[in-house]
Parts: sequence; C-alpha cells; structure tokens
Amino acid sequence: MNTLLYLAGILTIKEYPNEDYEYAVTFSGIRDADFEKFLESNRIQVSDGWNNSVKLVIVPDGEHGETTKIKKAKERGVGIMAISTAKKRFNYTKRGRKIRDGEEITR
Repeated sequence: MNTLLYLAGILTIKEYPNEDYEYAVTFSGIRDADFEKFLESNRIQVSDGWNNSVKLVIVPDGEHGETTKIKKAKERGVGIMAISTAKKRFNYTKRGRKIRDGEEITR
C-alpha cells in the first residue's frame, strides 16, 4: 500500500484520448483556457502539439510568426485560422453567454 501511495504522489495521471472527438485543433502562439475547455466540451480535441489528426491550427489575431505548426499545416493543407474567427466558427460561449461576430447575443 505504501508503494501505491508513493507512486500516486509522484506520477501524473493523463486522460486517455477520447475516441469520440469529432475534430482536432492545436494552438500556435496563443492560448485561451476558457476557449480550450469550450472546445473539449463540444467534442473537439485540443492537441498540445502537432499530430496527423489536427485539422485546424488556431493562431493569434493579426500578425503572427511562421511557427513549426504553421509550416506543417501549410505543407499538409491543414487550415490556419485566427482565434477570433475560430470562436465565431465554433459558436464560442463564455460562462453561459453566447458570442457571435464578437458580440454577446442577448435573448
């Protein structure tokens, strides 16, 4: 039992990949924890790095550098999208509020 407690204290338990994801994206040069949680809750996998299941690279609005992820996306014909556009495309809601075209939608 002591061994199990020791291992539990030093190991990081990672979630097993969910095969039910409909889509996979990765971020390059930007992070948005709320948006990432929203994507995950809508069956969109957020990958930390590049892999062959990535269908979209989300980048900062405006100018951004030519990162390795962006180069790979261009080589493989994978979409590259600014974060504000991605939020519109996926109908991002933040804390129960729906956002469309950068504006909060009221009922």
